[in-house]
Amino acid sequence: MLKRKLRIALLTVAAAVPLLAADCPDFSGPPSDDESSSSSFDGSHTLISVNGHNLPVDIVYADAQNHLSLIAGTWTISGSSLSTQMTTIAYFGGVPKPSSVERHTGTIRVSGNTATGTLDDGRKITATISNGELLEDDAGNKLKFH
Repeated sequence: MLKRKLRIALLTVAAAVPLLAADCPDFSGPPSDDESSSSSFDGSHTLISVNGHNLPVDIVYADAQNHLSLIAGTWTISGSSLSTQMTTIAYFGGVPKPSSVERHTGTIRVSGNTATGTLDDGRKITATISNGELLEDDAGNKLKFH
């Protein structure tokens, strides 16, 4: 019974992992004079930490033998295009299962040091550039990319 509950919890979190951001504005139309389709956001950004903890990081933890770990993540931005990739690995009874990769594409708009956009599944995202790092608040979790 515990194993079934853990699997349901792991699957639920795995479905929620890829960049859930809260209440970002939706932009439409051409960029204004202070917005650009390319910026310091352009390039590949590698996830280095979640809530201040370096990867890999447990995103669901039942015990040392049963948990789901986020092991890698990348945002790639080019102009107004965004692609994301998050990789997780689940452990059941201490045995790792094959890693799972979730990919999304979307559009992004940049204004100053803030980028907002929409992923292909309709989720809204927002990020800022600060001290050369891309920072994203994912449903209360602080993701830092370098």
